[in-house]
Amino acid sequence: MNVIRDIISSRAMLGAVVSNGQVVGAITLGDLVRKFSSLNGKIESLACLKALDCMSLSPAIISHVTVCSKADQIMADLRVNSLIVVNDDGFPMGLYTS
Repeated sequence: MNVIRDIISSRAMLGAVVSNGQVVGAITLGDLVRKFSSLNGKIESLACLKALDCMSLSPAIISHVTVCSKADQIMADLRVNSLIVVNDDGFPMGLYTS
């Protein structure tokens, strides 16, 4: 629930879901809006959600050595606004956004 609360409270566009130091999913603001709509707009239902309930299982990830022009092309190709940046071990380091 923390990642969902963090996305909503910080107005972030994306939150990485990490397990054992590896990115296992991502939750976007759009994912939360779609899930909220499926709950018929019941705000109290959000408190029961877990990250697994609304996360994407195949988030867009790039290496920390990816050049910006390549990252921009990946975002355009995938039609996304953010990419999760990981180090050589797959540990998340940050976000690359448009």
